[in-house]
Amino acid sequence: MKATSNPKDTASSKVVTAKRLGEWITYLLDNLHVKLGDKIYRQIKGVPMGTSCSPFLANLLLFMYEFQFVTDFMSKKPNMVHGSDAHNVLRKLSFCARYIDDLWNPLIETEAFKRITKAIYPSWLKLGDPEHEGPSVNYLDMAIWYDKTWHSKLYDKRVELVAKGLKLNKFPHPESKLSSRCKYGVITSQLHRFNTACTRPSDFLDAAATLYAAYIKKGYSQKMADKYFDKFRRRHTPHLRQHAVKLRYERVQRLHQE
Repeated sequence: MKATSNPKDTASSKVVTAKRLGEWITYLLDNLHVKLGDKIYRQIKGVPMGTSCSPFLANLLLFMYEFQFVTDFMSKKPNMVHGSDAHNVLRKLSFCARYIDDLWNPLIETEAFKRITKAIYPSWLKLGDPEHEGPSVNYLDMAIWYDKTWHSKLYDKRVELVAKGLKLNKFPHPESKLSSRCKYGVITSQLHRFNTACTRPSDFLDAAATLYAAYIKKGYSQKMADKYFDKFRRRHTPHLRQHAVKLRYERVQRLHQE
């Protein structure tokens, strides 16, 4: 659409201009409310976690600071030679990962990275220390380490909380009104997550066997659970032997009984 045109909304479409988008975001930020007990408060700092657009706005805000930093960096050093210090800094920064406000930097020394992030983000945005330093790092739901090649496996910080006595109710009751496909379909979605997070088959089996045990303990049909686990194995992990998850689960049960 030409910049000189004067677009208007229709019954089937809505035109978003920079001005209109700014007005929408301003209205949203000025009208965010949260309820605490019987009182309603207007939030004046940040956005509530439950607002559907909160992740997008947080990502957009941080991205613009990062984009501005890289733009300024390139304007000061436009003729970077491959292998130069400046080029290596940008190359290493390109391997950093950010999921909203969770940063993981695998290549730059911690103190140097803190200096860089201080130059990227505004002073009012307080950055925490790295979650973990050492041969392995826990980032989001993965434990990541390097041993001749990069490896990762599932990491769930709630496991430690459960060991301390926290009770979690992770899955719906078998007799809930949800459809059978919905209740057992969680198995498939979780196995996809495990398969993505785990680079080694043994780690995938450990996570899958824990899921299998949770379903059996909850009172779900073992026959139906076997159907979903085996269907996933055939389609996505054919390198595993038949009933691999069930066999791992039974082995763990025997070890606990000894």
